Amino acid sequence: MALSRFILPIALAMIVALLSGCASKSYRGRHQYVHVPTEPSESKIEFQGKQIESRSGLIYLPRAREAKIVVTHGNQRREVQLSSRYRWKESFLPNLVFLFGAPIGWAVDHFSGAAYDLEDPQPVRFAKETSADSPVVAIAPPLAPTFALSDEAAEYFSAKLAPKNQVRNFKQSLRVFQESGFDFDSVPTDIQSKREVLYHLDADQVFLSSVQMTPDGVIYRGSSQNLYGVPVPGTEIESKNIVGHAPAVLPQFSEWFHLLPNTIGVEAVNRNFYAEVDGTSRQAANVKNDSAILNALSYFDSLSLTHLVRPRPNGSSRGTFNFLPSLRSSYLNVFFPDEPRLANVEFEYVQLAVGYGVEGGVQFGKNFAYIRYIPMLGWHQLKWTQPEGTRESETSVLSQVHVEFGYIYFLDSKLSARVFFKSINTSNELWTIAAKKVNPTITSAGSSTESLVGISLGYTFPDFAR
Repeated sequence: MALSRFILPIALAMIVALLSGCASKSYRGRHQYVHVPTEPSESKIEFQGKQIESRSGLIYLPRAREAKIVVTHGNQRREVQLSSRYRWKESFLPNLVFLFGAPIGWAVDHFSGAAYDLEDPQPVRFAKETSADSPVVAIAPPLAPTFALSDEAAEYFSAKLAPKNQVRNFKQSLRVFQESGFDFDSVPTDIQSKREVLYHLDADQVFLSSVQMTPDGVIYRGSSQNLYGVPVPGTEIESKNIVGHAPAVLPQFSEWFHLLPNTIGVEAVNRNFYAEVDGTSRQAANVKNDSAILNALSYFDSLSLTHLVRPRPNGSSRGTFNFLPSLRSSYLNVFFPDEPRLANVEFEYVQLAVGYGVEGGVQFGKNFAYIRYIPMLGWHQLKWTQPEGTRESETSVLSQVHVEFGYIYFLDSKLSARVFFKSINTSNELWTIAAKKVNPTITSAGSSTESLVGISLGYTFPDFAR
């Protein structure tokens, strides 16, 4: 009994420690980018026996109160001690909110190293002179009213920078920038985001720029920054007014429309299906089949295709508005226990529909909350067995309206998880034809309605993600 009195306090202490540690982990994790300037730049860097070769001198290290690296060039070898600074904003203050649990969080951060930022060392110079190679420049997405204008400006800057620099291909490097929070309407201000990009692209400078709209066209402005976020003299570029562009609202309007889907998803749902019989809404029930596959299909809205816009991991929230394509396939095997005239008849219902509609939402980091309204047109087929045993089927092209509320979490640049509620209303004369054939006393069976609550896992094809 005496031991049990300590179980709850110990458990609470462990939870506080976990949450306190998470407070620091959420800010760039427990690793960071450190720049080790070397002359020549081809010098090699070792950390804990692991050799890291990077022309830019950027290395990725675990946070610690102090660390030691070894820099070598030929037969020359230098040991470099890295000092650190305490992260008051990222460790002390977040843990302070846990009050009595704060000391535990501070201790966890101290011993794990998450409480410290390693500082860049002084340049390490060897006998050989600095390499005269031209700098490697990575072009960040230019700030612009639309991503189409941003991409166009990036191509302009690539051509301007190419004669005197090694320029990373913009389209190939775009995903790296986006995963670090850069986009046509977002530029992170922290040095770690820029170093993250330079590290993964093995570049010396990042080129930051903007697009200014004028009544007559656009003006491009930009310059490079080094590993410390300091502008590089002599890299400024400013275009003259480039005519031929519409005002900003027109390209934005054109970018609301996405003609091709870029994401395929498999939807698992809990579905309620209703059909109107002689003015009364009747709920269908799923038929239990001997086939496990057919039973499983009743819980899937099968495959869906739509268009998703890549999230900004480090960006602030923003509203979105898009016109989206959609494709849906569905299989149902149901009967109507509450309608005596149809109770003994099983219906197989297959749908294949395409549509184009509107989506509005709010995107914040990797999260996206949305509402969709999508009119659809599709091929529909009903199959059933008449009371006397004959097999019947009816096929028609019908219109539908999809209304959907949902939330999407982007697991990475390709995978996303989604929870949603969907209502589908179908102008459905198929049910009238089928119901009258089953029982002539039925005069009409009008529209059908489906309400679905479900989850989905989607895959976004990278080449169409913007």
